[in-house]
Amino acid sequence: MYNYLAINLLNSYTIILNNFIFIFFLHKIYKFEKILKVIYMKKLILSFLYLLFTTSLFSQSSENLLILNEGYFDFTNQEIIEPVSIGVYNTNSQVYQEVIVIDGVRFASDMIVDGNILYVAADNKIIKYQIGSFEYIDEVEMQGARNLLIHNDNLFVSRGDYDYDTWSAVVFDSYLHVYDKNNLTLISEFDTDNGPGWSTQNLVSKDDQVFVAVNNGFEWNNEKGYVGVVDVSTLTYTNEFDLGENGKNPDNMVIKGDYILTVNNKNWSGSSISRINMTTNEVVTENLADVSTGCGTSALRGDFLNFQVSQTTTLNKYDIDNMETSGVEQNMNLNFYELIEGADGLFYASSTDFFSYGDVHVFNQDNEIVNSFSTGVTPGVFAFYSSPGCTDQEACNYDEFASEDDGSCIYAEEGYDCDGGCVDGYAPLTLEWFGADENTSFNVSGYINGDLYSYEITTEEGFVTECWSTELEMDCFTIEINAPETVSWNLYTYFSSTPFLSGTNESLDFGTGCCDDDVYFSPDEEELNYNEINFIDPLLYPIQIEWANFDWEEEIYVCETDPGFDWEEFGEPSDCMIEPWEDLYLYSVTDWTNLPWEEIQTYDITPDDFIFYVMTQNIDCLNTVDWSALFSMFDDTDLNNKDLINSTEKSLIYSFDLLGKRINQKLNKSFVFELYNDGSVVKKYNLK
Repeated sequence: MYNYLAINLLNSYTIILNNFIFIFFLHKIYKFEKILKVIYMKKLILSFLYLLFTTSLFSQSSENLLILNEGYFDFTNQEIIEPVSIGVYNTNSQVYQEVIVIDGVRFASDMIVDGNILYVAADNKIIKYQIGSFEYIDEVEMQGARNLLIHNDNLFVSRGDYDYDTWSAVVFDSYLHVYDKNNLTLISEFDTDNGPGWSTQNLVSKDDQVFVAVNNGFEWNNEKGYVGVVDVSTLTYTNEFDLGENGKNPDNMVIKGDYILTVNNKNWSGSSISRINMTTNEVVTENLADVSTGCGTSALRGDFLNFQVSQTTTLNKYDIDNMETSGVEQNMNLNFYELIEGADGLFYASSTDFFSYGDVHVFNQDNEIVNSFSTGVTPGVFAFYSSPGCTDQEACNYDEFASEDDGSCIYAEEGYDCDGGCVDGYAPLTLEWFGADENTSFNVSGYINGDLYSYEITTEEGFVTECWSTELEMDCFTIEINAPETVSWNLYTYFSSTPFLSGTNESLDFGTGCCDDDVYFSPDEEELNYNEINFIDPLLYPIQIEWANFDWEEEIYVCETDPGFDWEEFGEPSDCMIEPWEDLYLYSVTDWTNLPWEEIQTYDITPDDFIFYVMTQNIDCLNTVDWSALFSMFDDTDLNNKDLINSTEKSLIYSFDLLGKRINQKLNKSFVFELYNDGSVVKKYNLK
């Protein structure tokens, strides 16, 4: 898999090697250290085969894609340039994230999934990780570990290696090991008399049999072509299928139905495909003409085998039933390194230069690229996994690595974030109490919003903070208290250490929506544009009122209030249209249909007229608005509230306290807010 190794080695040894040795080394590097896009047909892991051949396919949300990035090791200088890493591509969010970096290894050759455990063959060791957290679990040393397969509790590992000091194959006593997948202890190793006699590569299984590709690929010009069979129930090596003279050097191996398929690199001068019928034991091998797959790649896709010749950009289709090439995949004109088909019908293909980058392209069934993303260097092995968890990104326990939702999502309460803070549109209010007993309770309800909050107190003193919607600030609240006479309490906003409301065991009403309080209007900033007036609501949130002309077709053009406005320059009238009457929050006036709309229209009373009337006539409750008096004011053509509002002489309209309550007399040692006719608000503190 490591093309960059070949490049470095060839640069170092070209001067001293003749053509034959050059080719020998080149192919050794191609095949067994996977330096130059080694494999014509890449390994398909067990989990992929299961997904591909089951009759019921998972949906897209049921699987994520693990990607093993082989990194870049400079064999000439014996230096790790890019470490081996593993990433996860979330098929739902379409986001790739690196989750594991394996330091200290030169390369990695395989990766498989077993439930929630990930096994990786990395250089001369096998490593276990926990899927989800991707924490390291355990490892075992094994020189020459190549491919992995799990069958029940057994972990099968194929074996083969190359000695870069002697430039020859490493000779082992055993080319097939079996470990306990749970603790990685060695269970069995098949010696060359009772197992494969040469180096092995891919592994597949069906029922109680494991099949192992025997290719002797590390010994140049002595390639073998067998598929060995292991009886899993007895862990015995029972027999071998001979792929014939043209079936030497089997590299990749997959199962489709009753067939075992191998792609064979022969002696690198050509290639072939073999098919073993597991029912009849018939072996058929067909050459791919004089085409050498070399370091190309391949994978099953539907009913065909896709393969690509090394260094080309054509992806061919091979008919498995008729054992012949049947065309090419259209619009897939890239040079690929690893291929895999997902259960969702998408096709994943990687590309790399083996030393600086790695990309993965996602194709739909029409061969259109639907997504591409960058990975680590040399993305060489794919594996799907299914992991239950919370997949809702709005939940507090969202699991970015979960592939299917298991109903475990936990959400913050309304108004809160997952850290217990208040979200936008909510503000913290703190209730502090003293002298309570175990039967004390507070209940808060709103005239408009109904029951809002209930709290049972079990301690003599304490405090509790709750997030309250800022939309509630316009309501009329009732606090009902069941408490002994000794109780006292304070209510604080988040920005002040001075309580804005205090009480004892007596129930009380408060808020701007109550009939003895002032009127406030929608704080929707999107409705505000020109000639605005600002004042303060009970919790010191700024409220803005729009002053503009009203159009009785329920349309108002804010732009028209600007004497110098140019319609042609501004654009469409709809760009500055608002509907102010619908935005006014009149609190205790809830029956809009009973308002005297005919008279309002007759007297051309605009929202700003109404606001001005309410503020200047000391109206305490909207239910008591004297509409006839309002109309009579506008019978007087000499009275124009616009003149009053726009007067150059600044005058006080009225004063109000922290709760928004109008003040008719001076209060000692308290904050006072004064609203003036120019829209300004002055905050004062009376010391006496």
